Amino acid sequence: MAGLRTTMVVALLSTLLSVVLAVTAVLWWRHAPVAARRVFDAFVYARIILPEAVFAIALFFFFNRIGFSLGLTAIVIGHTVWNSAYATLIIQARMVGLDPALDEAAADLGATPWRVFRRVTLALLLPGIIAAALLSFTFSFDDIVTSYFMPGAAHPPLRSCCSG
Repeated sequence: MAGLRTTMVVALLSTLLSVVLAVTAVLWWRHAPVAARRVFDAFVYARIILPEAVFAIALFFFFNRIGFSLGLTAIVIGHTVWNSAYATLIIQARMVGLDPALDEAAADLGATPWRVFRRVTLALLLPGIIAAALLSFTFSFDDIVTSYFMPGAAHPPLRSCCSG
């Protein structure tokens, strides 16, 4: 039962972090210059195209190189980096369909920037955010490759129900 609890914690934390990173990135992307958008999109697609095993091994070596201790934090970081690319694409697709005139209209009617964000932008992005969260949670819950390379010696991976 402890393995399921750990899996749920990792999935929930990585989902929350992935969605926050994706929303922040997409809000930046919306107002970024075209050249910066292209570079950003290339990095997002590179994380999706890269095989997961290659990503997990590279992250393992990177953490060892910088002296970052492996464990649950490393697993959450690995899942977040991987899943935030998918979350970004989903929220980005929703953002493309939004009319910037709605934000301008709310501001013209006296709404503060925070209120415009909360009542207009975030409200219109919410379906994409929910879809991104569900997909991120599912991918994190199912991600055995990253979970296998990141736990370190303190948390052995893949405990069998029938072992000692």
